[in-house]
Amino acid sequence: MDTHTVMKHHLIALVPVLALTGAAAAHAQIIGTTVPTAPTAPITATYAFTVPVAKVVPNPCSTTFELVSGQLQFTIRTTDSGASGFAIAAEVTSSGIGQDALATGALVVDGTQKPEYSYTYASGFDASFQKRPADFGGTLSVVDLPSRSGVYGNDWFMLRTQYEVNFTNGVPSVPLIKELTVSCPQ
Repeated sequence: MDTHTVMKHHLIALVPVLALTGAAAAHAQIIGTTVPTAPTAPITATYAFTVPVAKVVPNPCSTTFELVSGQLQFTIRTTDSGASGFAIAAEVTSSGIGQDALATGALVVDGTQKPEYSYTYASGFDASFQKRPADFGGTLSVVDLPSRSGVYGNDWFMLRTQYEVNFTNGVPSVPLIKELTVSCPQ
């Protein structure tokens, strides 16, 4: 056998060994702790809360009081995408009425009452994080515009309600009313 043929046999013999070594190395990584984990599908959870509102407030545009009653609905969706991040999307709707009342909350029924106020509100927000935060919270302000129209002209005022929402390990608490204020925009 000439030298060229001997080298050729050695190279042919080495190729399967190198391939086996590469496969063995890849197999060792799969068995070891250096294997990257397979991507996981995002996990989405939906939380829905209904917060009732009932409060006597002074009508800031007159000398009367209003019994404001209604509800605020929160729908909060959290999406945990693992290493890709954590996201929150929220929808907020509120609706209700305001009725002429005494300071005690008793409705005015002596014939001097006007038609009820009505209000609706809808909004949303979202937030994203690099990873799921352990604890965080915030205050959400909802501004409603209770109004009534008719023979009394356009009659309305601003009703601002602040809600506090806290999250623990990505799970929201029930929203709590922190403050309810009224003002006259005119």
